Amino acid sequence: MLSLLLVEDDTALGNELRLFLLDFFHEVTLLTNVNNALVWLKDHSVDVVMSDICMPHINGLDFLKRVRKERPQQLLIVISAHPQTDYLLESITLGIYRFLIKPFDTQKLIDEMHTLTQTLRQQKLKLPTPTLFIGDAVCYDLESKTLTINNTPHHLTKKEGQLLHLLALNRHHFLTEEAMGQAIWGDEFISPSTVRALIRRLREKLNLPTSIVNYRGFGYQLNTHQATPLEAD
Repeated sequence: MLSLLLVEDDTALGNELRLFLLDFFHEVTLLTNVNNALVWLKDHSVDVVMSDICMPHINGLDFLKRVRKERPQQLLIVISAHPQTDYLLESITLGIYRFLIKPFDTQKLIDEMHTLTQTLRQQKLKLPTPTLFIGDAVCYDLESKTLTINNTPHHLTKKEGQLLHLLALNRHHFLTEEAMGQAIWGDEFISPSTVRALIRRLREKLNLPTSIVNYRGFGYQLNTHQATPLEAD
Protein backbone atom coordinates (compact mmCIF):
# COMPACT_ATOMS: atom_id res chain seq x y z
CA MET A 1 0.00 0.00 0.00
CA LEU A 2 1.22 3.48 -0.89
CA SER A 3 0.46 6.43 1.36
CA LEU A 4 0.85 10.20 1.16
CA LEU A 5 0.48 13.10 3.58
CA LEU A 6 -0.79 16.29 1.96
CA VAL A 7 -0.32 19.55 3.90
CA GLU A 8 -2.36 22.36 2.29
CA ASP A 9 -4.10 25.21 4.12
CA ASP A 10 -6.45 25.93 1.21
CA THR A 11 -9.22 23.47 2.11
CA ALA A 12 -10.95 23.54 -1.28
CA LEU A 13 -7.71 22.92 -3.20
CA GLY A 14 -6.62 20.35 -0.63
CA ASN A 15 -9.80 18.31 -0.99
CA GLU A 16 -9.63 18.49 -4.78
CA LEU A 17 -5.97 17.45 -4.82
CA ARG A 18 -6.63 14.65 -2.32
CA LEU A 19 -9.31 13.14 -4.57
CA PHE A 20 -6.90 13.32 -7.50
CA LEU A 21 -4.07 11.68 -5.54
CA LEU A 22 -6.35 8.83 -4.42
CA ASP A 23 -6.17 7.56 -7.99
CA PHE A 24 -2.49 6.81 -7.34
CA PHE A 25 -2.16 6.23 -3.57
CA HIS A 26 -4.14 3.87 -1.35
CA GLU A 27 -4.18 6.39 1.50
CA VAL A 28 -4.03 10.20 1.29
CA THR A 29 -4.21 12.15 4.55
CA LEU A 30 -5.02 15.86 4.26
CA LEU A 31 -3.98 18.25 7.02
CA THR A 32 -4.38 22.03 6.82
CA ASN A 33 -2.04 22.94 9.68
CA VAL A 34 1.72 22.40 9.80
CA ASN A 35 1.77 21.95 13.57
CA ASN A 36 -0.86 19.23 13.30
CA ALA A 37 1.19 17.60 10.56
CA LEU A 38 4.30 17.49 12.80
CA VAL A 39 2.27 15.88 15.58
CA TRP A 40 0.66 13.42 13.16
CA LEU A 41 4.04 12.36 11.78
CA LYS A 42 5.23 11.34 15.25
CA ASP A 43 2.83 8.39 15.15
CA HIS A 44 2.52 7.70 11.44
CA SER A 45 4.74 6.76 8.50
CA VAL A 46 4.00 7.61 4.89
CA ASP A 47 5.73 7.08 1.59
CA VAL A 48 5.44 10.73 0.52
CA VAL A 49 5.04 14.07 2.28
CA MET A 50 3.66 16.80 0.01
CA SER A 51 3.42 20.36 1.33
CA ASP A 52 2.52 23.82 0.11
CA ILE A 53 5.14 26.51 0.78
CA CYS A 54 2.92 29.43 1.80
CA MET A 55 1.51 28.13 5.07
CA PRO A 56 0.42 29.94 8.25
CA HIS A 57 2.65 29.75 11.35
CA ILE A 58 5.50 27.81 9.69
CA ASN A 59 6.87 28.16 6.16
CA GLY A 60 6.35 24.96 4.20
CA LEU A 61 10.08 24.55 3.55
CA ASP A 62 10.86 25.00 7.26
CA PHE A 63 8.34 22.24 7.93
CA LEU A 64 10.01 19.96 5.39
CA LYS A 65 13.44 20.73 6.88
CA ARG A 66 12.19 19.36 10.20
CA VAL A 67 10.80 16.29 8.46
CA ARG A 68 14.10 15.76 6.60
CA LYS A 69 16.08 16.03 9.84
CA GLU A 70 13.98 13.36 11.53
CA ARG A 71 13.52 11.19 8.41
CA PRO A 72 16.54 11.42 6.08
CA GLN A 73 15.01 8.99 3.58
CA GLN A 74 11.56 10.59 3.42
CA LEU A 75 10.42 11.45 -0.09
CA LEU A 76 9.32 15.11 -0.15
CA ILE A 77 7.34 17.14 -2.70
CA VAL A 78 6.84 20.92 -2.65
CA ILE A 79 3.86 22.69 -4.20
CA SER A 80 3.87 26.46 -4.73
CA ALA A 81 2.00 29.14 -6.63
CA HIS A 82 5.26 30.90 -7.51
CA PRO A 83 8.56 29.44 -8.79
CA GLN A 84 10.73 31.65 -6.54
CA THR A 85 14.46 31.10 -7.10
CA ASP A 86 15.24 31.09 -3.37
CA TYR A 87 12.63 28.39 -2.75
CA LEU A 88 13.98 26.33 -5.63
CA LEU A 89 17.53 26.50 -4.27
CA GLU A 90 16.38 25.52 -0.78
CA SER A 91 14.46 22.63 -2.30
CA ILE A 92 17.63 21.40 -4.02
CA THR A 93 19.55 21.52 -0.74
CA LEU A 94 16.79 19.55 0.98
CA GLY A 95 16.70 16.92 -1.74
CA ILE A 96 13.10 17.60 -2.68
CA TYR A 97 11.82 15.02 -5.17
CA ARG A 98 9.75 17.54 -7.13
CA PHE A 99 8.87 21.24 -7.02
CA LEU A 100 5.34 21.47 -8.48
CA ILE A 101 3.95 24.83 -9.59
CA LYS A 102 0.25 25.79 -9.22
CA PRO A 103 -1.95 25.83 -11.18
CA PHE A 104 -1.03 22.28 -12.13
CA ASP A 105 -0.73 20.97 -15.66
CA THR A 106 -3.08 17.99 -15.27
CA GLN A 107 -1.41 15.67 -17.78
CA LYS A 108 2.06 16.49 -16.46
CA LEU A 109 0.88 15.83 -12.90
CA ILE A 110 -0.63 12.49 -13.96
CA ASP A 111 2.67 11.50 -15.59
CA GLU A 112 4.62 12.58 -12.50
CA MET A 113 2.42 10.52 -10.16
CA HIS A 114 2.59 7.46 -12.42
CA THR A 115 6.40 7.64 -12.43
CA LEU A 116 6.57 8.27 -8.70
CA THR A 117 4.28 5.43 -7.64
CA GLN A 118 6.00 3.00 -9.99
CA THR A 119 9.35 3.91 -8.39
CA LEU A 120 7.91 3.51 -4.89
CA ARG A 121 6.50 0.08 -5.68
CA GLN A 122 9.91 -1.05 -6.93
CA GLN A 123 11.60 0.29 -3.79
CA LYS A 124 9.16 -1.53 -1.54
CA LEU A 125 10.50 -4.81 -2.90
CA LYS A 126 13.77 -4.00 -1.09
CA LEU A 127 14.44 -3.52 2.59
CA PRO A 128 14.44 0.17 3.55
CA THR A 129 17.86 1.44 4.60
CA PRO A 130 19.48 4.83 5.19
CA THR A 131 22.62 3.50 3.50
CA LEU A 132 23.31 4.09 -0.20
CA PHE A 133 25.59 1.65 -1.99
CA ILE A 134 27.61 3.60 -4.55
CA GLY A 135 29.78 0.58 -5.27
CA ASP A 136 30.18 -2.91 -3.85
CA ALA A 137 32.68 -1.62 -1.27
CA VAL A 138 31.60 2.04 -1.16
CA CYS A 139 28.56 3.13 0.85
CA TYR A 140 27.19 6.35 2.32
CA ASP A 141 25.00 6.61 5.42
CA LEU A 142 22.44 9.42 5.03
CA GLU A 143 21.76 9.67 8.76
CA SER A 144 25.33 9.90 10.05
CA LYS A 145 26.68 11.43 6.78
CA THR A 146 29.47 8.85 6.89
CA LEU A 147 31.31 7.52 3.84
CA THR A 148 32.63 3.98 4.22
CA ILE A 149 35.04 2.28 1.82
CA ASN A 150 35.91 -1.38 2.37
CA ASN A 151 34.16 -1.19 5.77
CA THR A 152 36.44 1.66 6.88
CA PRO A 153 35.16 5.24 7.53
CA HIS A 154 36.66 7.59 4.95
CA HIS A 155 37.44 11.26 5.68
CA LEU A 156 36.01 14.02 3.48
CA THR A 157 36.59 17.76 3.65
CA LYS A 158 33.61 19.90 4.63
CA LYS A 159 32.73 20.83 1.05
CA GLU A 160 33.34 17.30 -0.25
CA GLY A 161 30.93 16.06 2.43
CA GLN A 162 28.37 18.72 1.50
CA LEU A 163 28.60 17.76 -2.16
CA LEU A 164 28.22 14.03 -1.48
CA HIS A 165 25.22 14.61 0.79
CA LEU A 166 23.63 16.93 -1.79
CA LEU A 167 24.10 14.35 -4.55
CA ALA A 168 22.81 11.57 -2.29
CA LEU A 169 19.63 13.48 -1.41
CA ASN A 170 19.07 14.34 -5.08
CA ARG A 171 20.08 10.94 -6.47
CA HIS A 172 16.79 10.55 -8.38
CA HIS A 173 17.43 13.56 -10.61
CA PHE A 174 20.17 15.80 -12.05
CA LEU A 175 21.97 18.78 -10.49
CA THR A 176 23.57 21.53 -12.57
CA GLU A 177 26.96 23.05 -11.71
CA GLU A 178 25.18 26.31 -10.88
CA ALA A 179 22.72 24.61 -8.52
CA MET A 180 25.51 22.75 -6.72
CA GLY A 181 27.61 25.90 -6.44
CA GLN A 182 24.75 27.93 -4.96
CA ALA A 183 23.71 25.14 -2.59
CA ILE A 184 27.25 24.71 -1.22
CA TRP A 185 28.72 28.23 -1.39
CA GLY A 186 25.52 30.27 -1.06
CA ASP A 187 25.67 33.81 -2.46
CA GLU A 188 29.45 33.69 -2.95
CA PHE A 189 30.39 33.78 -6.64
CA ILE A 190 31.86 30.45 -7.68
CA SER A 191 33.05 29.62 -11.18
CA PRO A 192 31.96 26.38 -12.88
CA SER A 193 35.61 25.24 -12.87
CA THR A 194 35.64 25.39 -9.04
CA VAL A 195 32.57 23.16 -8.86
CA ARG A 196 34.08 20.74 -11.39
CA ALA A 197 37.30 20.60 -9.36
CA LEU A 198 35.30 19.68 -6.24
CA ILE A 199 33.50 16.95 -8.19
CA ARG A 200 36.84 15.56 -9.40
CA ARG A 201 38.21 15.47 -5.85
CA LEU A 202 35.12 13.66 -4.59
CA ARG A 203 35.35 11.11 -7.42
CA GLU A 204 38.95 10.46 -6.42
CA LYS A 205 37.95 9.99 -2.77
CA LEU A 206 35.23 7.53 -3.79
CA ASN A 207 37.80 5.73 -5.96
CA LEU A 208 35.11 5.13 -8.58
CA PRO A 209 35.52 7.05 -11.90
CA THR A 210 31.81 6.59 -12.71
CA SER A 211 30.48 7.40 -9.23
CA ILE A 212 29.30 10.87 -10.33
CA VAL A 213 27.98 10.87 -13.86
CA ASN A 214 27.80 13.97 -16.04
CA TYR A 215 24.85 13.94 -18.46
CA ARG A 216 25.58 16.66 -20.98
CA GLY A 217 22.77 19.20 -21.09
CA PHE A 218 21.19 17.92 -17.87
CA GLY A 219 23.76 17.95 -15.09
CA TYR A 220 25.37 15.56 -12.60
CA GLN A 221 23.91 12.57 -10.79
CA LEU A 222 25.22 10.15 -8.18
CA ASN A 223 25.48 6.69 -9.70
CA THR A 224 24.04 4.18 -7.24
CA HIS A 225 23.52 1.52 -9.93
CA GLN A 226 27.07 0.14 -10.01
CA ALA A 227 26.68 -1.87 -6.79
CA THR A 228 25.46 -5.45 -6.80
CA PRO A 229 21.70 -5.78 -7.57
CA LEU A 230 20.83 -6.76 -3.99
CA GLU A 231 22.50 -3.65 -2.61
CA ALA A 232 21.89 -1.03 -5.28
CA ASP A 233 19.50 1.83 -4.45
